Amino acid sequence: MPKDAQNPRQPEEMGHNSDVVGTVEVPVLIEGKIMKKILTILWFISLSVMAAEREQRPDITINDVDTQELSAPLYQGEDGDDTLYIPGIPLYSSREKKWFRISVDYETRPDWIDRLTLEFYVLLPGREEEPILFKGEVSYVDIPEGRKHLAEMYMHFNSYERYYRRGKVRTAVLAKVDGEIVAIDDRNSLDDKWWENIPLHPCGLLNRLDTPFRVVNAGNYEAQDSCSWE
Repeated sequence: MPKDAQNPRQPEEMGHNSDVVGTVEVPVLIEGKIMKKILTILWFISLSVMAAEREQRPDITINDVDTQELSAPLYQGEDGDDTLYIPGIPLYSSREKKWFRISVDYETRPDWIDRLTLEFYVLLPGREEEPILFKGEVSYVDIPEGRKHLAEMYMHFNSYERYYRRGKVRTAVLAKVDGEIVAIDDRNSLDDKWWENIPLHPCGLLNRLDTPFRVVNAGNYEAQDSCSWE
């Protein structure tokens, strides 16, 4: 019997086999193109999200940090009379009693920042061999965009007299938004985050609202945080 008669080739089977090849390869190509488009779209979306975050992220620049010794202010009116005079209580300012002040000049972008926290670190060359580290923290709200923002903290004259001896004072100022550090000024040191490796003195720096300087140039300072953020 001829071979063709023994194994007849059925046109239907050949056509069926062709279809199988087509149904396997064509969908794979289509799925690959779809996946490529999806990945491309996701990539563009991620770039857009990153750009939006960069635009919304507050930009803080610390321009200057200064330290000073200064006497308590004497408040007087335009005529030179003491405005805080109380009968029977003498009012005076002793030049021998020096407060310590650390102040910072900073600028902000974008238009408004809801809440900004500044951490101050002051390392005094103490009267003993070991230096002493003091920390203070203050938070401001509703900070407009600007190039001239001021903040400051103090050390009481008794503490300053007790712990400070002549020598170099090291400082660091950290600016934080939502707990994230957005700016650091540590121009007086080459050590990375040195303030994290020194024990803090239990008494911190004083908020300016807790000092007689609270009314001095009050319009130059932002509103301190008394908001409920819960």
